[in-house]
Amino acid sequence: MKKSWYKRMLFSYAKALYTTISIILLLSCFVISEVSFRGTEKANRVSASYVSDSIEQSLKEAERVVLVQLEDNQAFQDFFEPSSSSNSRLINYEASSEIRQIMKDVPVIYSICLYRASDNSVLTQDRYQQLPFFSDHEFMSQSIRSAPEDHWSEARFYPEYLNGGKDKKVISIVKKAPIPLGSQGVVVINVSLDSLLSVANDMINPDIMFMVIHSGDQTMMYPSRKSLPNQRDILTRIDSPYASMQFESGITGGWFFKWMHVISRGWVALGVAAILFSLMSLVYITRRNYRPIEQILGQIQTWVGKNESKGTEDDEFAFISTVLENVIDQNLSYEKQSRQDLPVRRKQFFMDLIAGDPSLTESALRANLSKFNISLSKESAETLPIRSAIVEMDGYLDFQAKYNTKDQNLLRFSLTNVLHEFFDRHHYTLWPEWIEANRLTVLLVSHSPDQADQEIWEKFRTWVAVHLRFSVTLGIGGQANSWREIPASFAQAAMALHYKCSLGMNRLIRHEELSARQSGDLSRYYARIGSIIDEFRMFKSDWEAQLDELFRHLETDLFNKEEIRHLFVFMLRSFQRMIDTMPEEIREYWQSAQVNLTELMELETLEAMLPPLSSSLKRMLKFSIDYRQANANRQLLSEIRNYIEDHYDSPDLSLDHIGDKFRINGKYSSQLFKQQFGMTFVDFLINLRMDHAKRMLLDTEDSINDIALKVGYLHPISFGRAFKRATGVTPSDYRKYMRNPDIEESAE
Repeated sequence: MKKSWYKRMLFSYAKALYTTISIILLLSCFVISEVSFRGTEKANRVSASYVSDSIEQSLKEAERVVLVQLEDNQAFQDFFEPSSSSNSRLINYEASSEIRQIMKDVPVIYSICLYRASDNSVLTQDRYQQLPFFSDHEFMSQSIRSAPEDHWSEARFYPEYLNGGKDKKVISIVKKAPIPLGSQGVVVINVSLDSLLSVANDMINPDIMFMVIHSGDQTMMYPSRKSLPNQRDILTRIDSPYASMQFESGITGGWFFKWMHVISRGWVALGVAAILFSLMSLVYITRRNYRPIEQILGQIQTWVGKNESKGTEDDEFAFISTVLENVIDQNLSYEKQSRQDLPVRRKQFFMDLIAGDPSLTESALRANLSKFNISLSKESAETLPIRSAIVEMDGYLDFQAKYNTKDQNLLRFSLTNVLHEFFDRHHYTLWPEWIEANRLTVLLVSHSPDQADQEIWEKFRTWVAVHLRFSVTLGIGGQANSWREIPASFAQAAMALHYKCSLGMNRLIRHEELSARQSGDLSRYYARIGSIIDEFRMFKSDWEAQLDELFRHLETDLFNKEEIRHLFVFMLRSFQRMIDTMPEEIREYWQSAQVNLTELMELETLEAMLPPLSSSLKRMLKFSIDYRQANANRQLLSEIRNYIEDHYDSPDLSLDHIGDKFRINGKYSSQLFKQQFGMTFVDFLINLRMDHAKRMLLDTEDSINDIALKVGYLHPISFGRAFKRATGVTPSDYRKYMRNPDIEESAE
C-alpha cells in the first residue's frame, strides 16, 4: 500500500519547520543581547554593592572597635568615672594613649573626642580642653543636647583649631558614655571621608564605569569623573541609611549599549509575527490533514459494537485497531476491578447501615445483602433482633510497633475467623467488618438470652488473650428490634468503650451495666485540684498527700475517656497558671516536662496512666519547691557577701560573727558560701583584704602598719605573712617594684 497520505502530510509541515527555525534564530539573537545586558547590569550592581558594603563595613568596624574599648578598657572607664583620689593627669594621659592606639588600629578614624559631663571637658588624641575652647564645640554641644542615633552624620568639616586652620571633611557618630546609655559623657567618632572613600578609587575604573556618592542631604561626596552622569545612564542606585549615603553607578558610554539593547528588541516583534504566522499555518495544515482521520474515527464510533476485521500492521492506520483492542481490554479490566472493589463497597454499605443512612429502605437493604452475599435472617428486617458489638484491640500502638503490616493484617484476619467459629457453632448469624484499624464492628442476630451471648463473648475474649498474644475489649450495645435501630445500638457499643479508660482493658463492657452505674462527679475534683494548688503555693506539705488521694478516687469513680482527659487538662492548666508566676527556670523545666505528661494522657486506661502521671507531677512540683528554696539561699548569701565587702576592715569579722549577724549556723553558712562562690569564707575575705591592700600600697603613702589596720589586721606581722602567701612578695617589695615611676613623671 502506498503511503501517499504520509508523504503529503510530511511535506505540508515543511513550511512550519522552516518558520520555526527562523524563529529560533531570531530569538537566539534577542536572548544573547538580553543576557549580555543583564550580565552587565549585574556586574555593575555587584561592583556598586561591594563599594557600599566595604564603606559600611569600615564604618561598622570603626564603631565596633571604639564601643568595645569604651566598655572593656579601664582607662576610658576611669576618665568618665574618676574617683576623688585618682590622678587626673595620669587618667587623661592613659585615655589619650588608648585613643591614639585605636586610630592606629583603625586608619579611617580621624579623631575621637571624649566629653565628660562632670567638669564640661573634652579629651582628644592630642589635647585636653574645656568645651567652650574646643575647636569642634558647636557639633559637640549639639550632640550633648540631642539623643544618640544609630547612623552616621552627614558630611561635615571638622575644625582643627578654634581660631582657623585647615578643616577636615569627616562624618561622625555620637554615643553616650558609658555604654550603652550612660549619662557621664559623650563619645564622638570622626571618620575621614578621604580615607573612607579611597576604596572607591581602588575599585572603580572610570573608563568602564562611573560612580557618584551623595550624602543624605544630596551633597555630592565622591565623583569618579569630572562631569555628572545623565539620570538615564544610572543602572544601580543603593541607599545606605547607616552611612547616610546614596550610591549611584552606571556604565561609561552606556548610551551605545542601551541603543543596541533597544534595537535587539525589534527582533522580538519580528519573532512574534513569525510565531503567529506559523501557528495559523499549523492550524490550517492540521485541520486539512485531520479530515481523513476524523472520518475513520467516525466509522469506529459507529461500528464499535460490531466484530470488524482488524487492519494489517503495515498499514499506517493500524493504530486504530490498537484503539479497539484497548477498548476491549478496558472493559475486561473494569469487570475485574468491579470484583476487587466488592469488599470496599460492602464495607461502605456496612458503614451506611450503622450510621443510619436516611435514604436506605428495606428493599434496598435486601438488595444490597443479596448483592454482597450476606444472609442475616430469612425474617422480615423490620422485626430482626440485632445487637451491635465492637471488638477493640488493646494497646494498639504497641501492636503496630511489634508487628509489620503483613503480620497485622494476618492477625486481624485470624481474629475475624475465630469470631466466626465461636458464634457459628452456636448457630448465630453475624456480620463483622473492620471499620477502623483497631476496631472490628459486629452485627449479631441473636434469639438467645443475653446471658448466653455474654458467655460466648467472654470465651472469645479469653481465647484471644491466651492464643494471639494481645487482648481485646468488647463494647456491647443494646438489642435493636429492627434494622432501623442498628445505629442506636452501635452508638451504645461505642459509648461503652469510652469507659474502657476507667474500667480497664481485656474485659466485656455492656451498655446495660453502665446504665445501672452512676458516673463520677467532676465538680468534686475541680475543688480538690484547687486545694492542691493552694497547698503547694503556700509551701505546705499536704499537697502530695492530697494528690495521691485524688488519684485514688479517680480509680474508683466511673468516667469516660473524654471526661478523664478534660479533668487532666484542667489540672495541668491550673498548675500551668500557677507556674507562670514563678521564675523562668521553673517555667522552662515545667514546659519540657509537660510534653511527657501529654503523652501519658494518651494511654488507654487509668491503671496505666495514673502511676507515671502521679510520679511526673510530684517530680515537677518538687523541683519547683527545691528551686525556690535554693533561690532563697542565694539571696541570703548575697546579703552576707555585701556585708563582708562593707566590713572587711573589721578585725572581728569571722564565721561566728556572720552566724550571729544573720542568725544561721556558721558551718552551714560556710558550706553555702563554697557552693555559691566556689571558695571558702576565709579565702574570700583574704582575697578581698589583699585587693584593698594592693591598691593602698600603690596609690597612697600610708605606712604598712596603717594599711594593715585599715584592712582588718591588728598585727602587721600577720598582715605581712598573709600578703606574702597571697602575692608571693612582702608588702614593702610590692610597693617598691610595682610602682611605675615613668607613668608618674608623664602624668606630672
